[in-house]
Amino acid sequence: MAENHSRILDDQARLSEQLQLLNQFEYSDLEIPDVQQHWKQDRETRITARLLDTIAVALTTGKPGEVFAATFDTRNGLRLVLAKNEDVTDEDDRAVREFFQAIIAPETTEAYDVFPFLFSRCAENIAKRIEMIGRAVFGFSYVLDEAYRDYYPSASIEEEFPHSTAYRNIKYGGYQLPSLQTVLRDLLTDITKLVQKFNLQNLSATPNLYAVFARLVVTAATFNSSRFLRRLTDFPSSMNLDWSLQTGPLKRHLAEVLQYALGVDKLIKHAKLHFPNGIQHRWVDAFQGIGATMLNLDDSYVKPISRVLGCSDVSEETLAKLCRKSPNMGEMWRRSRSVTIRLHAEIRILLYLSNPVDASDHCQQKPIGCSEQTCLCCTLWIRAYNQEFGTNWLASASNGKPCATWALPGCSFAHALEKGGRSVIDEAVVEGIEERLTRTLQSLLSEECESSDSDSDWGLECEYVMSEEMKALVAKRHQDARKRVQV
Repeated sequence: MAENHSRILDDQARLSEQLQLLNQFEYSDLEIPDVQQHWKQDRETRITARLLDTIAVALTTGKPGEVFAATFDTRNGLRLVLAKNEDVTDEDDRAVREFFQAIIAPETTEAYDVFPFLFSRCAENIAKRIEMIGRAVFGFSYVLDEAYRDYYPSASIEEEFPHSTAYRNIKYGGYQLPSLQTVLRDLLTDITKLVQKFNLQNLSATPNLYAVFARLVVTAATFNSSRFLRRLTDFPSSMNLDWSLQTGPLKRHLAEVLQYALGVDKLIKHAKLHFPNGIQHRWVDAFQGIGATMLNLDDSYVKPISRVLGCSDVSEETLAKLCRKSPNMGEMWRRSRSVTIRLHAEIRILLYLSNPVDASDHCQQKPIGCSEQTCLCCTLWIRAYNQEFGTNWLASASNGKPCATWALPGCSFAHALEKGGRSVIDEAVVEGIEERLTRTLQSLLSEECESSDSDSDWGLECEYVMSEEMKALVAKRHQDARKRVQV
């Protein structure tokens, strides 16, 4: 037992340091968001997941590291099941009741009627999202004109700006609209001006707070649903790198603010239709032996890299190459070497509700809503769990990004499968992260090697400038590939 516990601690330390390295290399797994493909096959799941996301977001205060997750348990009636990635407080439980009382109240017809609750509970988080919209719009404004040159507009203003009557009436009254490009520019300018009206340090001090936020919602929704922005996001291959770097964050941050209005609107309609008398809720039980744990990683990033490379030391040549790619790597590592790991909220819900012995409803998609996009490790863990037990759990969306605070569940659940003292599901995550870090290091060193002599033939010349670590990485990847084929 002690040996197994020690092995889990070693696995966790190694996983956390590898996640921290991937963070510093600004890694994002572009192959991860395959959950969306499942949703396109199941409209009901997509709708339910959006509602669950909204519930989780409405409970989030904005405190650093705080994440909520939610799902519906349909066994023996309908019940809302909630989880938090840290200890649940009495205030959290009170907020759930107050939120549902607000959305099913007879006088509530739209999100505006729930603003008193939202701006009391979620003010800090709303302020963060408003600030991020301002930054995203500022960045996108520099590529708008260039992106528009490759755009072929529709002849219909309704097709260009669906459901935009409110904005057009406010902005242009009964006058003729200017050019489409001017309308797009006006939208960005208006969003920027509205963001500047907020006191982001203290939202309650904003004059006419609810009205200003409602105006921001109308303007942001008009731009978010525009045909122009949809074309840019639906056909990313047609974008150059500058457009892509600005369009993705803009679309995401617009949606995050709109969640507090359009998302709540949809939740109100759903709640009044399906549970007009409220809904029972409960929080997941605590898992024995799993809590927030502080980990202190190595003083330097050199040792973690050497462990990935499988060597006792890293050459000066390799370190120099990595430093050229990430000049502030040493300072970033020192600032973030202490991490507090915790079991993520999505995993808590899955383990609390999942029963692999009862396969009666395994074919049914089971969405889990979350107040933040699901991290890389949660996505890998849920995918491995589904494959192992034949379940169909779905996280709402993933950003494909590593999170160094992610804790291995280990064998904390009764039906855990062990192999060599390790959880089979955990092992899939550990291997997946190491493989991604190995691939990332190989890519970084390959790019450096290639740029060292851009006129040379890669296949002939690179062998002579490739470091020993680089050769070891290539050999390691070939070996890992052979193992996967054999399995």
